[in-house]
Amino acid sequence: MFRSIAVLALVGSASAAAADYSSAEIGCTNTYNTVTCDFILTETACDANSLCLWKDDQGDLYCGLAADDEPDNLAAEQALLSDYGTCFSKGSETNCDGDCSWNEDNSSCDVTVTKVESVLDADGANGGTTAGFMTHAFIDINCAHRATTGIACEAVDGCALQTIGAETRCYISQVKYIKTVETKCGTNGAAARSTAQAAAGISSGANAAAPAMIIISALVGALAIFA
Repeated sequence: MFRSIAVLALVGSASAAAADYSSAEIGCTNTYNTVTCDFILTETACDANSLCLWKDDQGDLYCGLAADDEPDNLAAEQALLSDYGTCFSKGSETNCDGDCSWNEDNSSCDVTVTKVESVLDADGANGGTTAGFMTHAFIDINCAHRATTGIACEAVDGCALQTIGAETRCYISQVKYIKTVETKCGTNGAAARSTAQAAAGISSGANAAAPAMIIISALVGALAIFA
């Protein structure tokens, strides 16, 4: 999971130059493996997969990546800090425009998926890290606030219901998630891509070109403490 953007603001001495990011192969492998783990919905199945680790984030249970992708996440958070601050400061849905989009789930003004992509591309992030942050921006803006019914959630292209234990949420679909990573990673992380595709029931030859835990909503929500 990602540190809160508010914490980053307090320790603002931490730098995040392009050199802080992993290589494209490592970053894309980690993100494809995150997709694989993200859709494992039980602790038993998660523990049985060496790529994954069952995690408890203050009561939020989920299957996450076992590998350490924290340096890439911290670098990306630092790169996006100013843009999230700018959008958050707009305050209301009426004023949330330009490179910002309204997050109904948190009642906050967030950075658009397109802007997240352009900022991280300019910062030199590997494609996997960029795709991961784009994915969570997509979830926060388009899916998270949807009622947890198939009709309300899955009526939105790219959103799908996900149930972990007693909790059901409107999340991104496996297909949308994988397509987003493919778009940013190209041939990098190919072995991990095949694993993620197999888990989603997608043919390994179907390398879609459609454009676009951790989680950006947590980063933005933390700003309210200091507003």
